[in-house]
Amino acid sequence: MDGRVPTFLVNVDGVEAEGVASILAAAQIGVWAHDSWYSLDLYNRLGYAGKSVRIGFIHYNTHGEVDRLVEALEGVRGT
Repeated sequence: MDGRVPTFLVNVDGVEAEGVASILAAAQIGVWAHDSWYSLDLYNRLGYAGKSVRIGFIHYNTHGEVDRLVEALEGVRGT
């Protein structure tokens, strides 16, 4: 795994993946809203059929950027 970078798939209860991606884009945070990507087995095991938000970190992301992402995600509220 040396040199690999983490990728996360997240969902926000009550908010479609495209909505989450739009909210994060407005905060100048780049993510993708898509289906299972390469994690089809995980999707099947979790029983999730919709889209998720894909978040990819890379070696040059700072702790501050990660904190800003978490804060922005915490601010996304579903109905």
